[in-house]
Amino acid sequence: MPRLVRSSTGAPGGGQYPTYDSTSPSGFIPQIWSPLMTEQFYPSTVIGDIANTNHQAEIKGYGDSVVIRLAPQLTITDHEIGDDIWDDYEVPTSTTSLLEINQAKKFAFQLDDVDALQSDIPLMDEFVSNAGMNMATAVDTSILVGIQDDAAATNKGAAAGAKSGNINCGTTGAPRALTAANVIKYILDMALVLDEVNIPREMGSRYMVVPYAMLAIIKNSDLKDASLSGDSTSTLRNGKTGRIDDFDIYGSNNLPVTGSTFNVLAGHRSALTFAAQVDQHTLEHLPNPRKFGKLCRGMTVYGYETVKSDAMINSFVTVS
Repeated sequence: MPRLVRSSTGAPGGGQYPTYDSTSPSGFIPQIWSPLMTEQFYPSTVIGDIANTNHQAEIKGYGDSVVIRLAPQLTITDHEIGDDIWDDYEVPTSTTSLLEINQAKKFAFQLDDVDALQSDIPLMDEFVSNAGMNMATAVDTSILVGIQDDAAATNKGAAAGAKSGNINCGTTGAPRALTAANVIKYILDMALVLDEVNIPREMGSRYMVVPYAMLAIIKNSDLKDASLSGDSTSTLRNGKTGRIDDFDIYGSNNLPVTGSTFNVLAGHRSALTFAAQVDQHTLEHLPNPRKFGKLCRGMTVYGYETVKSDAMINSFVTVS
């Protein structure tokens, strides 16, 4: 459609017709903006799905650390009739792990009263919602980076497997190359790593966090048997990968990546514990002391700890 122009003649006094649009000095004709702010696409966060929060209540509102007592491992020996077992009595020793609430993320912004008044959308709510989503992404990323080498020695490297010692989880220098033809074999191998250290297989307890490039080759693989997805519908039914060999599969853009090498994380929910400390002061709205407006600031204080390294796998892969 041709743009509407104004005639240079015909106006009273022989001059050009004045403009009243939104870009003119008078601006009588308002510029109409969509009432829907352009939606931002936030990376999916996974920590809430793969970590346990068993100690959240212990630090909520007070305290900066929790001492987690781990069950002792008792020795099992053979017995013969008539054995004297007096010298066989052990003194169980419990080890501990320390969950420290020692990390924090924050945001802070200001909003002028005139902008808030004249806007046709609730700017403060929009900005706080945006900050909250970005906060969740930042926390998620920091934890995934922080635990990328926490797995037990038997659960990572080119010779993983507590029993077999021949399962290739990949290394930074020699990552395991995944394709649509071998990605399912890789997932089954990771399950075997956990099986060899007797990690439970109960529903919803095992997870695998993968890059979206890996999700794509899973969907292009021969994974057409519905039984592998854990339900009665093929995994190719929609955009969800679902469940494969007792792993709940999660896609994430927050996994550590070096060049073309991704750090895939797998394990059991008992491996990682997470807690966030929240009180009434973590989100504040304050009057701006220097302008007509409001100041808003927020903070999340949190901590995480790998408490069962043998229930976690760190694997390095490339995807093609």
